[in-house]
Amino acid sequence: HYKMFYRNWLEDWGFSIPYNLFKDLEPGEYQVELETTHEDDTMKVLEYHIQGESEETITFLAHTCHPGQANDDLSGVAVGIDIMKILSSKNNRYSYKLLLGPEQFTSVFYLNSLSTEELSKLKFGFYLEAVGHDNRLALQKSFYGNTQLDNASVHYLTNEFQNSYIDDFRQVLGNCETIWEAPGYEIPTISLSRAEPAKLKKPFPEYHTSLDNIDIITEKSLEETINTVLGILSIIET
Repeated sequence: HYKMFYRNWLEDWGFSIPYNLFKDLEPGEYQVELETTHEDDTMKVLEYHIQGESEETITFLAHTCHPGQANDDLSGVAVGIDIMKILSSKNNRYSYKLLLGPEQFTSVFYLNSLSTEELSKLKFGFYLEAVGHDNRLALQKSFYGNTQLDNASVHYLTNEFQNSYIDDFRQVLGNCETIWEAPGYEIPTISLSRAEPAKLKKPFPEYHTSLDNIDIITEKSLEETINTVLGILSIIET
């Protein structure tokens, strides 16, 4: 479980060991010495920009911070990269940006680093998360839910995928949309996933376990997600 990795801001920790080692341990108490270092360093974030006719920019977001997790969220990373490759060969009305990095932290530090003028160019945010497994597409609307991006996304999914799931802000998945939509930024941000409703607690059965591996990823789901995003953008662009 990725949450058992050491996190310096929490006063707890955990680790796992191979089962063959575990089963050979004698009953009793064991003393563990945990050695850590805390150093100033650089958080690695990918920012890729495609300049369009307009300075107004639509930003795709996906996270890279879950060790050993394929659907959450290397699937979103893969889809985001492929979308940018396709958009780079087109003449686009809007500019596009892809941000890949640790969830929450990337958005906090990235947005905080921008000037007022740079922030004013960010038109919409588009989060891509858990899009690789075999489940229906799920759209989570922006905070107000009535933007051009919301309307285009609802229109596309309603017409192309009768079984798609559409819900309001924070009712499917929770992620960086809270930061992009926060007072002072207020950048309308939707998310596209294949998650079940938030009230079911687990977005998909393998969520945050070692079962979230490449075996649950399908090429069909990835391609379908890419085409869905491009379909939504085609409405926005025209």
